[in-house]
Amino acid sequence: MKIGKLEWAIFAAAEKQREMEAITGEVRRIKVLYFLRHGRGTGARVEQPHLFCAHHSSSNDLLLKDIKRWLADLRGSHLTEAFSWSYKRRYKTGYIWQEVVDDDLVMPTSRNEYVLQGCEKVALPSSGTPLTFMFFPVSVYHSSITTSK
Repeated sequence: MKIGKLEWAIFAAAEKQREMEAITGEVRRIKVLYFLRHGRGTGARVEQPHLFCAHHSSSNDLLLKDIKRWLADLRGSHLTEAFSWSYKRRYKTGYIWQEVVDDDLVMPTSRNEYVLQGCEKVALPSSGTPLTFMFFPVSVYHSSITTSK
């Protein structure tokens, strides 16, 4: 197949653009790994992990609403709204799950990889059913500090 001058110029311009993006870091390819958890307690079921790749401007922080928009495009908006979301992040010597809402920043677990967990939202009881909360007493020790003058 023979490439004409116009096609070659378009190909060369696109290649140069990709090289410039790689140098300046304007656009990066990220991986988003997510788990979906159904139910609560010992009967909870976690689906197999899902992975998708997306292109994201490195000049912008990655927010949960960005990830939810990509997920809605892939699997439908019902998925993003039926789950509460948290992401895996470093804490001291290990990892924790940080709860997030739409405008919260999501941090990567490694350079371009994000790990999220969606927990199925529990339906609230009807308005006629009272909610019961249990509180357990916590003892707090207060020490008095005296200073000498």
